[in-house]
Amino acid sequence: IMDDVELVLAGAGGWEFDAFKLDEVTHGHPLSTLAYFLLHETRLIDKFRLRKPALAMYLRAVEAGYTTNPYHNRVHAADVLQTLHVILLRSGLLPGYADPLTHLACYLAAVAHDFEHQGLTNDYLINTGDELALLYNDRAPLENHHVAAACMLMRQADTNFVGHLSRDEQDKLRRLLIELVLGTDMKQHFSIVSHFSTVTGPGAAAAALVNTEASLRHRATQAGAPGSQEPPPAPLTPVDETERLLSLQMALKCADIGHIAESLPVHLRWVSQLEEEFFRQGDREKALALPVSPLFDRDKPGITKSQPGFFDFVVVPLFVNFSSIFPGMHPMLQLVLQNYRYWQGNTATPAATTDLPSPGAQGTSPAAAAAANAAAAPGAGRDEEDPPPGAMPSLGKQSRIFGNRLAASVKRMSMDIRR
Repeated sequence: IMDDVELVLAGAGGWEFDAFKLDEVTHGHPLSTLAYFLLHETRLIDKFRLRKPALAMYLRAVEAGYTTNPYHNRVHAADVLQTLHVILLRSGLLPGYADPLTHLACYLAAVAHDFEHQGLTNDYLINTGDELALLYNDRAPLENHHVAAACMLMRQADTNFVGHLSRDEQDKLRRLLIELVLGTDMKQHFSIVSHFSTVTGPGAAAAALVNTEASLRHRATQAGAPGSQEPPPAPLTPVDETERLLSLQMALKCADIGHIAESLPVHLRWVSQLEEEFFRQGDREKALALPVSPLFDRDKPGITKSQPGFFDFVVVPLFVNFSSIFPGMHPMLQLVLQNYRYWQGNTATPAATTDLPSPGAQGTSPAAAAAANAAAAPGAGRDEEDPPPGAMPSLGKQSRIFGNRLAASVKRMSMDIRR
């Protein structure tokens, strides 16, 4: 009989995941538990002969560095890690875009990407002359601190689990951590997405949406047919090192806002907690007689009233562009679009109560319009966790298959921490 932790971890390979439940069953240790489990399950611990006691101590130390912010906390870090894990495995990134060391770096970047976050924005730190803003010359003070503090922690004797790696391996690992974490700075968002779109070629996003819609209709017609199964994405290889790094940055960026693809109750809980974190900063700004940041004033509508715009200008272009190159991302794109439709129908403007527009509709970007139609295609609401015969096993079957390994992995981490 599997315990609650094992049951939750059994779903770590699915597109929809409830990190709040993992936090509950691990009694406040969702990040360290999940990270150790994934590193063990992917055999990265064995591949690099990582020092298990030091690794366990490092993960617990990073986890402890996540404060009790409403949003930027250890549960968020666990959610990002789980989402990135699924993206890496299912999008087509592995193995062509990420050798084992890069795979390890991706996990570690997700673990530490908001390490010691203060629950405040970079602009707030800059405007108040915070020490981090002074230290990093007003350039992404939070992201620079996250990765620098994590790397410094990794060098301490009791948490140095990579000290035995070669100098070249250690240097590559650190370079990747820096590039990946700095890429999560939202001020770099449009630059990174635009660069990715340019590097991967014009027209790819539009073609991807057409393919997504066709794939969804095909899956709807084939569902239940004997032996039917959607084929896995073909192995992909990067054009060059620039495209490799951009693709990995895009993957982490998708994971960083991965709650938008969770089940609606989980997604709404994340949005509510982010809004509260923003309101708390707004309270500070009022107390300091500073201009209150847009959407941060708790006496006015917050981000729950601006989600359609966020999806239109940030979310949909990000996921559409990434899915254009990595078709294995289509299931996540569909989950994103399901939540997009919810916000379209729950905004107090007349336009938001109408059906999603057709491609080329006035006032709608072609990408958003095409994405909306893909969401409305037959089978778009189908959950990949309920696959056709021969596809990925159900959660119950996964639980039976992996139960023993899950139990051993969780117990092993506990033993390593006690050593």
